[in-house]
Amino acid sequence: MKPKFSKNQFMLLKSLAISFLFTLATSFANPITSGNPFDINIEPNVEIEKSSITVENNVQKMDDFISGVYAELQNAANIPGLNEPSFEVFRKALIGHYNLINEKKVENQDLITIIDFSLPSNEKRLWIINLNEKKILFNDLVAHGRNSGNVFAEKFSNVAESHMSSQGFYVTGNTYFGKHGLSLRLNGMEKGINDKACERASVLHGAGYVSEDFIKDYGRLGRSDGCPSVSNEVSGDSINTIKNNTCLFIYSPALKYDENSSLLDPVNAANFFGTKTTI
Repeated sequence: MKPKFSKNQFMLLKSLAISFLFTLATSFANPITSGNPFDINIEPNVEIEKSSITVENNVQKMDDFISGVYAELQNAANIPGLNEPSFEVFRKALIGHYNLINEKKVENQDLITIIDFSLPSNEKRLWIINLNEKKILFNDLVAHGRNSGNVFAEKFSNVAESHMSSQGFYVTGNTYFGKHGLSLRLNGMEKGINDKACERASVLHGAGYVSEDFIKDYGRLGRSDGCPSVSNEVSGDSINTIKNNTCLFIYSPALKYDENSSLLDPVNAANFFGTKTTI
C-alpha cells in the first residue's frame, strides 16, 4: 500500500531533498570552506612541510655560522686600531657572497671584502676578511666618488662619467698597472646597479688622498672619479690578497638598495649550507 502524503507534506519533502542535494554539491565543490557532510579527512601536504623545515634549517645553519664568525671578529677588534663591520652589514655581505657561490660566480669562498659607505670617509670602513680563519686581514680607509658626496657617500650611479660610486656586489678580476699603479678590475654583478663597472673602468687602486694626514687637513678623505680608492700603504697587499674571483661588497642603504638587490635573498643563500654537513 503506497504511503499517502498531503500536498504540503510532499512540498516539504521536495524542498528538503533539493536543499540536501545543493549542500552536497557545494561541499564537494569546496570541501575546505563549506565543510564536508561525509567528514572526509584532508591529508596535509607532507612534502611541502618537509621542504619548509629544510629551508628553515638551512637558514638557521647559515645564521649560526655568520654569528659565530662575527663573534670571532669582535674578539679580533680588541687589537688597537682595528674594528669590525656592523653585524647588519656583515650579514648582508655574507648572504650575497653565498648567493654568488650558488651561482658559481665566486671561486674563492674564504675571502670577502666589505666596504660600508653608510659610514663617513674619515673612518676605516673597508674590511678584508678570511671567513675560514675567522680573521680580519685588513681594516682601512677607502674613498668614494667625488660626485657621491663630501664626507658621506649619499648618491650612487651606474652611469659612465658620473664620477659617483656604485653600490652592490662585485667579483674581483685580474690586476694591471695603470696611472694609479697596481689596480684591480671589478666586475659588477647587479644589473642596473653596478653592471657597468668594467665599462666605467671602476677599479680598486691606491691613492695619495687616502690617508690620515689628508683627514687631519680636511676632515675627510679625498675623492675618486668613482673608484673605491685605498691608501698606497695597503693597496699592493690588499689587491694581491683579493684578486681573481673573490666577493667584494659596497654597501649603502641609499636608493633603496636593500629592496632592489636580488642577491640579498637569505633563503636562496642558505641553499649553500644545505650541502654542508659541518660549518
